[in-house]
Amino acid sequence: MQYVRLLNLVQRALGALGEEEMAHRLAALRAIGETALANGLVALLQEGQRADPGLQPRLREVEAELALLRSENRLLRSQAAPSGLEAGQGGRGGRGGGARGRKARSLTRKLRELRRQRSLFEPEEEARHRQELTEQILDQLPIPVFLKDREGRFLRFNKRFEEVTQRSREDILGRTIDAISSPRWAEITHREDALAWSGQLVTSERRMMSFDPPRDMLVSRNVINSGGHSYLLGYFIDISEQRAARDAMQRAVESAEAASRAKSEFLANMSHEIRTPMNGILGMTELVLESGLTPEQRADIALVKASADALLTIVDGILDFSKIEAGKLDIEDVPFDLRQMVEDAVRVMALRARKKGLDLRCELPPALPRNVKGDPGRLRQVLINLIGNAIKFTASGHVEVALAVGGEEEDRCEITFSVSDTGIGIPLEKQKLVFEPFAQVDGSTTRQYGGTGLGLTICRRLVILMQGRIDVDSEPGAGSTFSFTVPLRHTGLTVVAPLPPLEPGGGGLLAEEDEPAAPAAPTHGAGGRVPLAAAGTPGADRGNDGKEGNGGAAPGGPAPRKHPAGAGRPGHPAEARADSLRILLAEDNPVNQRLALRLVEKLGHRATLVDSGLAAVDHAILASYDLVLMDLQMPGLDGLAATRHIRQWEREREGDGSGAGRHLPIVAMTARAMAGDREQCLEAGMDDYLSKPIDLARLRRTLSRFAPPLAPERRAPVLDWAAALQRLDGDAELLRELAALFLEDGPQLLRELREAAAAGETGRAARAVHSLKGVLVNFGAMRAIAAATRLGEAVRAPAGADAGDPPAPATPPAGPEAEAEEAMAALEEAVRELYEALAGLLEPSP
Repeated sequence: MQYVRLLNLVQRALGALGEEEMAHRLAALRAIGETALANGLVALLQEGQRADPGLQPRLREVEAELALLRSENRLLRSQAAPSGLEAGQGGRGGRGGGARGRKARSLTRKLRELRRQRSLFEPEEEARHRQELTEQILDQLPIPVFLKDREGRFLRFNKRFEEVTQRSREDILGRTIDAISSPRWAEITHREDALAWSGQLVTSERRMMSFDPPRDMLVSRNVINSGGHSYLLGYFIDISEQRAARDAMQRAVESAEAASRAKSEFLANMSHEIRTPMNGILGMTELVLESGLTPEQRADIALVKASADALLTIVDGILDFSKIEAGKLDIEDVPFDLRQMVEDAVRVMALRARKKGLDLRCELPPALPRNVKGDPGRLRQVLINLIGNAIKFTASGHVEVALAVGGEEEDRCEITFSVSDTGIGIPLEKQKLVFEPFAQVDGSTTRQYGGTGLGLTICRRLVILMQGRIDVDSEPGAGSTFSFTVPLRHTGLTVVAPLPPLEPGGGGLLAEEDEPAAPAAPTHGAGGRVPLAAAGTPGADRGNDGKEGNGGAAPGGPAPRKHPAGAGRPGHPAEARADSLRILLAEDNPVNQRLALRLVEKLGHRATLVDSGLAAVDHAILASYDLVLMDLQMPGLDGLAATRHIRQWEREREGDGSGAGRHLPIVAMTARAMAGDREQCLEAGMDDYLSKPIDLARLRRTLSRFAPPLAPERRAPVLDWAAALQRLDGDAELLRELAALFLEDGPQLLRELREAAAAGETGRAARAVHSLKGVLVNFGAMRAIAAATRLGEAVRAPAGADAGDPPAPATPPAGPEAEAEEAMAALEEAVRELYEALAGLLEPSP
C-alpha cells in the first residue's frame, strides 16, 4: 500500500477523485505493477496540468514523492535478493553473515535518510493541503469574500468576488481597489477601509451597476490578526431581493397612508357638506316650531324635524363606522360617574319606551363602583344603541337594563352591561350576523323594521376598542339579551369630570331629580331600581317610593289635546338679558348666516355678520366684541388661520403694553365632526367648539360660559321652551299634555307642600319638594327649580327621616319659619309665572 499516499496527492491535486474512484484505483494497485500505476498517476496529473497550468506545483510534489517511493523499493528489493556467495557457501555463515549485516546497516541508514526527507516535506504538504482546503471552502461560499493587507492589496478572494467585480484573478491579485474600480468607488472604499482599520465594524450599501439589472450589495469589513500580521477581511451580501421587498413595503405603506388621508379628507368633506344643510334644516324647523302655527302646520313641521333628526342619526352612524374603519376614533380614559352615566342613558330612552307603552327598568347593584375611569361617551353610545334596539323590536312587555360587577382587582374591575327585552328575538343562525356591517336579520323588501345595519357593528367595534367583548343570547318569540363587558379602573376620587352632553332628544321626562345644579342627573342609594316616573307626577300616588316605574303614564287617562296656533309664543321673543353679548359671527353660508343670527338674537345677544376669515380678523382688531363665532371653511382665509392671526395680534399688543392682556373668546362653529377636529381648533387658539347642526340649548350653554355673571334670580328663565322640547325629542304635543296636567294638579301639589311645611312635617315636605322639582325640570323652569331648592333646604328633614317618621321640628340656625315662608312665597311666585307661560301654550288659536 505504499502508493496510497501518492494516490492521495494526485486526488488532492485534481480534486476530481471521489470515494468510488479511490476504491477503484486501490483495487487496480493490486492488479497491476506499481511502476505502471505510478506512471499512470503521473500521466493523469500531467493531463490535468495541460488543462490547468496551476497544477504545475502539484506535479512537482507528486514526482518528488514518486522518486522517494522508488528509492525505497529499490533498497527493499536489494535486501530481499540472495547473493551468489550466500547461495553457494551456505556453510560459511560467519563471513557471509558479516556482508549481509553491512548491507542491512547501509539499507537502514538510507531508509532512515529517506524517511527524514519525507518528514521534512510533510509539514509543507500539510500547509499546502490546508491552503487548498481553505480556497475550496471560500470558492463554495455564495457570497464574495476578500482579504487585504494594510496597503490595500488583495491577497485572497474567492470566485464569487471575481464575478461581482467582473475581474479575473490576475487582474485582482496583489492590486488595490484603484486598479479595478471607478475613482468614486475607490475613494469611498479607502474611506471605509480607514474606518475599519481604526477598529470599527464598517457596513455600507452599494448598488453594483455592472450587473444587468443592477444589484444591491451590503459590504462589510473588519480587521483580523494572524501570525503577528493584521488583515482586512471583507464580504459582500446581495440584498437586492430584501431591498426590493423593503421598497415595495414602503410603497405599500405610503399608498395606504395616502388612501387613509384621502378617506379622512373625504369623510371630513362629506361631514361638512351634509351637516351644513342639515344645520339649516334643523335650526329653521326649531325656530318655526316656536312660532305661531296651525295644528296642521305644526304637525307637518314636526315631521320634517323628526325626519331630519333621523337622517342625521344615520349620517352620524356612517361617519362613526368610517372613523373606526380608518382607525381615526380614539378611546378616552377620563374619570366619570358610572351610575350617573347609566341613569342618563336610560333617561334618554325613557320617552321612546313610554310612547310604545313599554316598561323600561334599570337594576343597579349595591356593589357598583361609582367613580371610575374609562370612556363615558362611548359607553353611553353603546348602551343607548342597545336600549334603542330593544325598544324598536319589542311590541309589548318591558326592556330591562342591568349591570353586574366582576373580575375585581385592586385598581380595576369588569362591568357587564346587559339589555334584555321581551321582543321578537333572533334565530340562532342569524345571531352572529347582527354584528356584521350593513347586515340585518331581515333584509327583505317587506321587512317591518328599518335601519342601516350599522348600529350593532359600531357597538361591537367600540367595545373591542375599549378592550371588552359583546355577545347576544336570544330565542325567537322569547326576546333577546345583549350584553357587553368592559374593564374600568377605580379612580379613588369623589369629584369626577363632567359627562359629555346628552344627545339631542335625550331628556329627563318625568324623572326623579335630586340635584338642583344638574337637574338631569338624579342621585339614588347604593343600589336598586332607577325610577323612570317621578313620584311627584301630578295626580300620581305620592306614596310610591319610586321602586316601580309606571313609564310616565298619568293617572285618570290622557289629558285633552289642545293645539293652539300660538303655542310657541313663550319661547319666541328674544330673551331680555342684562348679560347680553356683542358677538362677531363669521359664516359664509347664507342659510347658516340667517339661522345663526336668529339663534343669537333669540338668546338676547347682538351679532355682527361677516362672510370671510379676513373680514373676521379686521373686525376683531378694529372693533370691540365679547365673543367670535367662527366657521372653519370660508373663502380666502379659513377660520383656523383667522384665529391664528387674531391671537398673533393679541400677543403683539400684549408685548408692547397696549393690549392689557385682552383675550377675545373664539368659538368654532363648524360642520366638521371628525376625530381631531376639536383638538385642531383648540391648538389654533380657539376657546370652544360647536359642531353643526347647532341647537338652541347647546348654543345657550356655550355662550353662557362667556357671559358676565348675574344673580341666579335674574339668570334663571321662567320657561325654557327650547330645552323642554329637546328633552321631549321635539314632541310639542307631549309638552302641551304635560303642561295641561301640571296646570290641573299643580295647585294641589303646592297646597300639600305648604301644609307639610307649616306643620313642620319636614320629611313629607322634602319629598313634596323633590317631586315638584321632578316635574318642573320637564319645562326647563329653572327659576321655579331654584326656588324649590331653597325651600327644600329650609325644611330639610334630619338624616334618616322617612314617611313614617313623626313630625320633627325644623331646626335651621336662625329664623327657620321666616326663611321657609320666604322660600315658599318665592316658589309660589315662580310657579305662578310658570302657570302663565304654560297657559300661553294652551290658549286656543285666535
